Amino acid sequence: MLNIPTNPLYRVQFQTPGFHPPGSGSMRLRGECIYSALLSFEFKQRQTPKSLSKTMEMDLDRISNLPCHVIDQILSHLPIREAVRTSVLSTKWRYRYARLPQLVFDNHCFSPQNQSTFVNIVDHVLLLHIGPVHKFKLSKRDFLATADIDRWILHLSRSSIKEFILEIWKGQRYKMPSCLFSCQDMIHLELFNCLLKPPSTFKGFRSLKSLDLQHVTLAQDVFENMVLRCPLLEKLTVMNFDGFSHLNIDAPNLQFFDVGGKFEDVNFKNTSNLAVVSIGLYEHVGNSFRRLPSSSSNLLKFFAHLPGIQRLEIQSYFLKYLAIGPLLGKLPKPCPVLNYLSLRISFNDLDEVLTAVCILKSSPALQEVEILVRPEDIAVVGTVDLQLDVNWKCPVTQLRLVKINGISGTKPELEFIRFLLLSSPVLERMTVKPASVNCDWEIVKALLLFRRASVQAEILRDMAVDNGHNTPLLVSNYSGHEDGEEKIGVVKQFGIESKKLWKIAGPAIFTALCQYSLGALTQVFAGFVGDLELAAVSIENSVIAGLAFGVMWGMGSALETLCGQAYGAGQIRMLGVYMQRSWIILLVTACVLVPIYVWSPPILELIGETTEISEAAGKFAVWMLPQLFAYALNFPIQKFLQAQSKVSVMAWISVAVLVEHAFFSWLLILKLEWGLTGAAITLNVSWWFIIIGQLLYIFITKSDGAWGGFSWLAFADLWGFVRLSLSSAVILEFWYLMVLVVITGRLKNPLIPIDAISICMNINGWDAMIALGFNAAISVRVSNELGGGDFKRAKFAVIVVSITSIAIGIVCMIVVYTTRDYFPYLFTNSEAVAEETTKLAILLGITVLLNSLQPVLSGVAVGAGWQSLVAYINIGCYYIIGLPAGILLGFTFKFGVEGIWSGMIGGILLQTIILIVVTSVTNWKKEADEAESRVAKWGGGGRDADM
Repeated sequence: MLNIPTNPLYRVQFQTPGFHPPGSGSMRLRGECIYSALLSFEFKQRQTPKSLSKTMEMDLDRISNLPCHVIDQILSHLPIREAVRTSVLSTKWRYRYARLPQLVFDNHCFSPQNQSTFVNIVDHVLLLHIGPVHKFKLSKRDFLATADIDRWILHLSRSSIKEFILEIWKGQRYKMPSCLFSCQDMIHLELFNCLLKPPSTFKGFRSLKSLDLQHVTLAQDVFENMVLRCPLLEKLTVMNFDGFSHLNIDAPNLQFFDVGGKFEDVNFKNTSNLAVVSIGLYEHVGNSFRRLPSSSSNLLKFFAHLPGIQRLEIQSYFLKYLAIGPLLGKLPKPCPVLNYLSLRISFNDLDEVLTAVCILKSSPALQEVEILVRPEDIAVVGTVDLQLDVNWKCPVTQLRLVKINGISGTKPELEFIRFLLLSSPVLERMTVKPASVNCDWEIVKALLLFRRASVQAEILRDMAVDNGHNTPLLVSNYSGHEDGEEKIGVVKQFGIESKKLWKIAGPAIFTALCQYSLGALTQVFAGFVGDLELAAVSIENSVIAGLAFGVMWGMGSALETLCGQAYGAGQIRMLGVYMQRSWIILLVTACVLVPIYVWSPPILELIGETTEISEAAGKFAVWMLPQLFAYALNFPIQKFLQAQSKVSVMAWISVAVLVEHAFFSWLLILKLEWGLTGAAITLNVSWWFIIIGQLLYIFITKSDGAWGGFSWLAFADLWGFVRLSLSSAVILEFWYLMVLVVITGRLKNPLIPIDAISICMNINGWDAMIALGFNAAISVRVSNELGGGDFKRAKFAVIVVSITSIAIGIVCMIVVYTTRDYFPYLFTNSEAVAEETTKLAILLGITVLLNSLQPVLSGVAVGAGWQSLVAYINIGCYYIIGLPAGILLGFTFKFGVEGIWSGMIGGILLQTIILIVVTSVTNWKKEADEAESRVAKWGGGGRDADM
């Protein structure tokens, strides 16, 4: 009977003589596939009345006249038993099932029947089959004769089989015949309850990508060779195995590894692509195997060859195995891309807990953690007191989701929860499921007292008695002082924040001082050669290189916003992309600035310098072109490392280069008397040594996952990046003070004033390096906290750094006043220059004080992404008010260089006051929300396409 209704909402049904569908509606469901195929064959549903009779006749034979490819599509959706029975439909359908490339024989395809019928059906299908068999699955819960399975496998080994699945549910383990190991086109092999003993001629499966072995028996060498000799193997599953006890995995293309069973050891080799690991040790690790003084660390050995692991599940007793050996505070090489971690842990064992903490500390990108408590009948190792352990403190900066199942409310469990709450600044949700209702209330009372580092964290109680619903215990709040939580005093908070700031600012200041000293030392040595050489180096440093330095530093500051907020939001891999975008923009900018270096003499004469000074400075500027391109690479690298708080690396590289620079400057400039030529060689080489050292560090260490290689995403949305970079460049005060040197050159007899103002700017520059160190620190702190959504900590960091920088500025101002009669002689032998410099000491001291706060406030602006706003403020204060006032006092009222500088100080003071007001009235919560939007906007919008 055949019935095809014209309404597409109906199902197609067909029956064959003597056949009734096994199970309600199964054939109706398959009929839907047939009907969808009919629709794809452009079946015209609406007909005119005149052709209705003809249409009905055509409908009755519609299935018989289907194209072959449509029939094949229908058959591919049917179980093999039903596919065989379609042969009665018509001649075109007869034996069409014999061409199916996928054959599945299991209990879902056949109703219960005797053994001989099942074997006859399989024999019949294989005997009549035409063409290759790509997939064959045999899964029978009844007994099957070994000879039958051998015969089928022999037949399949001659049919280019690609996917083979064999599940023997009853009886002894089936020994795989040797013919299976000759199937070199095999892509997927899945065996259940089998014995593997390949022939000696077996050289592996050259095309195998997926291997699944469950309840199998095989020797140690057989397992190792099978894994090693499958070069394309990507997925490996081994469960409940016997015959070997050491898991030695050597598979360069392996990406997924799932193992569970009783084993003694696991070793990875050449597994750099392994991304997902699930491993369970089903056998208890006894105390006799606990760590010995001479034993190696299982934890260190396990992670040594897993650089790309992204998901890790540690089940059963495997964490106890990892705890064997010397305990580590942190892995030497972190897991830069590990984002999911599942642990089964016993909190009665201190070694297990500290091992878990070590993994957490070594996973900077970790976003989700799932803890399943494994109860122990007896305590294994000592008493657990996590609060007193030195290894306990560790930030988990990207952790967002935590699930803890089966806790009983013991002290170690609660301390572990307290640790996660205090160490997870971007935590969104923690779900806690008690082991029983009896301990529920005690756990709730403890959780209510815990302080949280995340402003948006919520804690949920998951209880089976609540029908699986999660009951919220705490809503988001930052302070955590409610409900009895102990309060932290302001002084203590100030100290904690100061420590965080100095951890970044200290090395950043040292780095800035070292790099600034490269040019300053060159200027010092040039001063001992002659006044003209000093003026040439000073003008080139202040005007030509100063212009380039300001452009590169300012445009590179766009990375402080983007890298800092991306790092705080957990998008670590985007840091490398942002740095590459900045390289592209700054290298293009360097090419644009080259003509200024080449034609610097007429430019300097145009702005008022004498011909003699302009020619000398211009000649030195052309020699300094390599430094220009070093700037283009250096500043993005600095912002890239600063965003990750890796400033100590820059400090060590800078101090090493500074020592080298001092020696070779003395050698080439004074000893060998190469003069300005020696100064240019030394300064260029020193800057490129810094670049090479920093790049080697990034390329070798991968910067904890922040550097993922060169990417095409670097070319995405460059214009938007340029706008942000230009805004960052405009906000720098460096430009403003450069103009001071230029205007001084237009005074009568400018040589002495220029030398004096250059010395003062040199001193101010050294002091500014301290402020720029705080600028970098506060930019990183604000951007990280806003990127992580913690606006209150961002605001408090601004207060702390402002107070600290003002205090340092006062000290530096006092030092300038008390040494004003002495420090000029560090730069010159000329009495006239030294006397003029001493007169400017008061103005220098005021500038030093203002510069201690102003760059810090600019750093806040960069960290928060206010570049455009501050750019407008700077233009108004510096160039509309300060600069005209300086020109008026210096030239109209004849106050000279003191008048010029005084007017410009007024502009700095006004700008500082405005920035203080803007920072004070800022809605920091809104800034945190905008930071999240900014990270999403600049995230690349797609998959990273690595070059």
